[in-house]
Amino acid sequence: MKRKFLQKILAVLIVFMWFFSGWPVIWKTPRFPPKIKEAQAAITFINDARLPVTNNQNITATNAAITPPSSMAAGDFILVYVAIRATGVTITNSNTGGQSWTAGIDSEGNSVSYRSFYAVYNGNWSANPAWSWGSTPYPYILWMLVFRGVNQSSPIDAAENIANFASPTNPYDVTIGASTITTQTNGAVVVAMWATPDNNSWALQSGGWNNPNGQAYWQSSGGSDSSVSIAYQEQAVAGGNSAVTNRQTSVGPDAGIRSIIALKPASVITVGNGAAEPSNTTIGPDGSITDLDNFTLVTNSGTDTVTGATVTLSPAGAYNNIAQVDITDTSNTAKCASVTNPASNIVTFTVCNIPVTTSETTYKIRITPKTHADMPAVPGASYATTGTVTDITYTTNKLLNDTGSATVTVDNASPGAVSGTSGTPSNQQVQLNWTNPGDGDFAGVVVLRRASSVVGDNPTEGVSYSVGNTIGSSTVACVEDSSSTSCTDTGLNNGVPYHYKIFTKDVWGNYDAGTVFTGSPFTPQLPISISITTDGTVAFGHLGIGASADSSADIQTVRVDSGPADLNIRSTNFSEGANTWTLNTTNGANQVKWEFSKDGTNWTTFAIANNLYTLDTNVPSSETRNIYFRLTMPTSTSSYNQFGSTVTIVASAP
Repeated sequence: MKRKFLQKILAVLIVFMWFFSGWPVIWKTPRFPPKIKEAQAAITFINDARLPVTNNQNITATNAAITPPSSMAAGDFILVYVAIRATGVTITNSNTGGQSWTAGIDSEGNSVSYRSFYAVYNGNWSANPAWSWGSTPYPYILWMLVFRGVNQSSPIDAAENIANFASPTNPYDVTIGASTITTQTNGAVVVAMWATPDNNSWALQSGGWNNPNGQAYWQSSGGSDSSVSIAYQEQAVAGGNSAVTNRQTSVGPDAGIRSIIALKPASVITVGNGAAEPSNTTIGPDGSITDLDNFTLVTNSGTDTVTGATVTLSPAGAYNNIAQVDITDTSNTAKCASVTNPASNIVTFTVCNIPVTTSETTYKIRITPKTHADMPAVPGASYATTGTVTDITYTTNKLLNDTGSATVTVDNASPGAVSGTSGTPSNQQVQLNWTNPGDGDFAGVVVLRRASSVVGDNPTEGVSYSVGNTIGSSTVACVEDSSSTSCTDTGLNNGVPYHYKIFTKDVWGNYDAGTVFTGSPFTPQLPISISITTDGTVAFGHLGIGASADSSADIQTVRVDSGPADLNIRSTNFSEGANTWTLNTTNGANQVKWEFSKDGTNWTTFAIANNLYTLDTNVPSSETRNIYFRLTMPTSTSSYNQFGSTVTIVASAP
């Protein structure tokens, strides 16, 4: 039995670092476009872009357009910091690039002006976005950050806190204290920012914090210098932020502005693995409803309702054996309208009512096999079926982690066929023999019999039979379990040819296509016996070279004691011990013409020694047949001793 690993969505708090001046302020109420649904496990940093193009570039301007970073997707959250090495300027968005921007508060302090802007990416840039700050060129820094998984209707989890900081003393650390802001949602990401009016280098001193793409700071120069440093940290549990210290490692020390903010993760429904899967099992046609998969639903905040779901079955074709798929709670109460006779392995539930809260709840996927009557025709198939929830209909985001399932084998596959079949007829019965297949679920066989015609009928899947039952034009001759390899079909009529076909059956009631017995049909009859009613010898006496004589004076008689029987006859060459007269169609040197007849008129030649020739056919019991012999001597001989041959009469069933 597989075990699943619970996976939960950790939303991530992001602290955005903004260049503001003066006393602490907060952002105005943000304006967001409608929520975009995406599968997000947490807020994640995606990429960033910076101006000037090179670090510490000597540049001044009145405006700048930034090239957005790669790897963006519709719905990503874009945050832009604009820092100007001057005060008394107003920073505005001069080219939207096709996005809808929300501006932070214009702030200034310690010779730095800055303003933050954010937008939800609509999936297409019409141009590179641009910002301007008046008619006088100044050194500047633009830093664009892209995050994924932000709650798009309410992105700010804890309002931005901005404050000036004084010139630090050795070792020149600037700390944003613990609990400067308080996050409200588990899994937020806190982002901190420091800005100075000098080209300081910075180095983080606090573990667990990360610089965007590993870039610890960005600088500009142009007569007057500036620097910006940004760091972010995931905060798994809501509450006050942890303290974060950043150190000025070169130039300065300098006073500046610091900022800290938290972003709220998008509300996410997680579809997870259950703590334990149902037991693996095998079911057959007409079987009961069976648990296939346990899965869990939980949201990281608030409540939601799953109104639809998709279950994906495996392997290919598994749906062919399934009559119904259900989603229930652990007490087997339906949570979705059943899907009957699915047409593919993708099973879509369009009507569901599954409440989702922050408490993880377990639900089940259950399957019911088809009846034998509805299953695919012989030979059918066996599917080791698994199934998981691969999609849901919801009002928030989703994370699909139902990756495990029990294996429920729905077995409609025909068992293997028998081999080594044979049959032996006797008086009013036929003994049948076979070798069973090696299938682990092999249960037994059913043998069908039909008189005078081949068996064209088949047993019905799932039906058990008894000897004497009729199936179409055939009769059940034998029903044997898996330990048997033979049976005897009795009460038959002698002389009637009976056709036989054997079908294997497994424990689920599946039959194979059947095997015709080798040698079928078989004809029962009494044991054949014959006897010679005369003395059984014929003496021709002395015959000259080339002479001919018959036995009309010494007729032999054969009687069919038990029949009917076909009578055949053969003869050896003539021999006197050391010498032989061979048989042929004419006489010759050491060669005789040796013939027989049942009426003394129509003769048949023993042309080849020991070859069977027909005396008569279908001779009834108690009847007799006469046998005449005629011998034509050789034209020459190597010996004049007495020669003789042995004649044998063979009886067989007609």
